[in-house]
Amino acid sequence: MQGADRVNEELEVGFDQRFERLWRRAEQIGRWIMVLFVAAGIAGLLGRGPYSHETAKSDGAGLTVDFEPVTRSQAGTQVTFNFDNASVSSTIDIFVGSNIVEPMGLQRVEPQPLQTRLVDGGMVMTIPVSPGTRDAKLRLMLQPMSLGPNELIAQREGYAAQRWTQFVLP
Repeated sequence: MQGADRVNEELEVGFDQRFERLWRRAEQIGRWIMVLFVAAGIAGLLGRGPYSHETAKSDGAGLTVDFEPVTRSQAGTQVTFNFDNASVSSTIDIFVGSNIVEPMGLQRVEPQPLQTRLVDGGMVMTIPVSPGTRDAKLRLMLQPMSLGPNELIAQREGYAAQRWTQFVLP
């Protein structure tokens, strides 16, 4: 055989220690890259994964915010406000910060507010509450246009403000 020498009546096929070291290193790097992709998928960074949903609620706020902590630029996302003890009145006033409108790209509001008025730092929406409803919901459909973290705020009239952050990826 060409390139192989006999040693102790056995065939020596050669051994390149430098190549073997580089090959082992490439295998290790490849495994770590696969682990990072799986972790990113679970965290929701590559789409809607099991950890891609978060709920923000403060004690006694009367308002719970459900949102995706990581979203994509120019892709639809939704923020849902849940109002506790909504049956107290027939309407609820909620203040939303201006960041929800401009960088987060407010597209649609469900249910449609009875009235919307601009105030310093955002807007106040008056939403209807059906009679006999214990808890009410308001959904904002967003299409983020900016990249990076967006500090958002909402406040139900008479309660503490609720703050949360959504990170927008390209």
